[in-house]
Amino acid sequence: MSVYSQSGIKTRYLFPHSFNSHAAEFKLDNHTAYYSNLRIARLGELRADAGQYNPMAGSYGILKNVSLTSNGKVIDSLREAHRYLAFTNLMNDNVHQACVLDREAKTNLGLVIDSSNSVVRAATGPSNVTTTNATAVDERNKFLGYLPLHRCFPVLANIAALDTDMFPNLTVRIEFETNPLFAYVSTTTTASQGQVEPVLICDEIRDPALRMQLQKSFQPVVWSSIEHDLVQIDSKITEANALGDTDSVKQEVNQKMLGFNDKYVSRIVFAKAEADLARNAVAGKAIGFGPYASYAGFNEVFNVRLNGSNLLPGRGIQNRNAALMLLSDTYGSFGMCPMDNQLSVGSESQAANNTRQAGLRDETSAASATAQDRQSEKVGQLSYYGMSLEDKVQDLQISFERTILKSTVDDKKQLSCGIALHAFAEVRKSLTMENGQMMVSYL
Repeated sequence: MSVYSQSGIKTRYLFPHSFNSHAAEFKLDNHTAYYSNLRIARLGELRADAGQYNPMAGSYGILKNVSLTSNGKVIDSLREAHRYLAFTNLMNDNVHQACVLDREAKTNLGLVIDSSNSVVRAATGPSNVTTTNATAVDERNKFLGYLPLHRCFPVLANIAALDTDMFPNLTVRIEFETNPLFAYVSTTTTASQGQVEPVLICDEIRDPALRMQLQKSFQPVVWSSIEHDLVQIDSKITEANALGDTDSVKQEVNQKMLGFNDKYVSRIVFAKAEADLARNAVAGKAIGFGPYASYAGFNEVFNVRLNGSNLLPGRGIQNRNAALMLLSDTYGSFGMCPMDNQLSVGSESQAANNTRQAGLRDETSAASATAQDRQSEKVGQLSYYGMSLEDKVQDLQISFERTILKSTVDDKKQLSCGIALHAFAEVRKSLTMENGQMMVSYL
């Protein structure tokens, strides 16, 4: 039965207790109980020009870090929230991407087949809110996103209600991303930008008997929180430029990750982002998925060494389709355009100047037939490694190998660029109440 069919429930719309261009903080009323289905509305920014959101992150691209606290103690949090949410936007089937996320998160991931049997985007990505229509409520709301907070705080999916007698001074804090490259496809304007003041939507429980029942029935909560760690892999662009046309060199990296030590980890995903953010754009325009891209490399080999033993047999993952299969087996549906996890399509014809085409491989909006033949800039941008550990980590080490080729063409330098290897892991936590005090601990 839906909670909205009950009496004694009131939907509240809370504006931030404090708000500026760097953060928004919401404080929920004390001595009040709320259902755990907290959500944020009106996510977006004001711009002087109409640019489009990043197609993978949508309006979530303005979120850097988010946290849920009680009396200053962290209940759940998510760092690099825009990166993780962009990845989880992909972990849906095409219908959900086109019919839900493209409207809810303002992404542009849904794919359709048009009358000429070409794969095209379901719709043009929504523009950011502009100052020219900022006073028009209907126009503004078209371009602002909506975020169910259980996507950032998995604890909310495992708890029925939040009673602020048990969780006093309950606070939701959002830290905004200040680099516009994470939010926009184009950053060509230098005009001032600013976040629209978001709204926290929550359902207050106003039935005293129900509230008392929920308090008495509270049980310890166990959930998987999302935690982040990062490994830097050195750039080999200088070495690649010095190679002969038929030469190559292998780069081998064995690196420990310390962020998950003494924690029980379920699933983990690795994204191979450009270490140099400036290389995610040309003339202020994001290349494909921009900073959210996870680049495919040449002859990559990847393995994880967990507590002294290799997690994967042999040398590990040596094939991009094997990596995609393991990722899908671990996380479920992975909605992407064909070949976006591959280095190239066919002979990789990119026209004389070696530039790629924005959009899809077979879009017909290019200026000429030659341009239409170019490969999409999104090819090779969705190459992830995802797997289950299901163990308590005492020692975690990644083993990564790639082959570096000569790459004087800038468009191909992702083959030798520095890599920021972002890892997002599901870490087991528990929440208990001891003598009226909240205790959050690792399992």
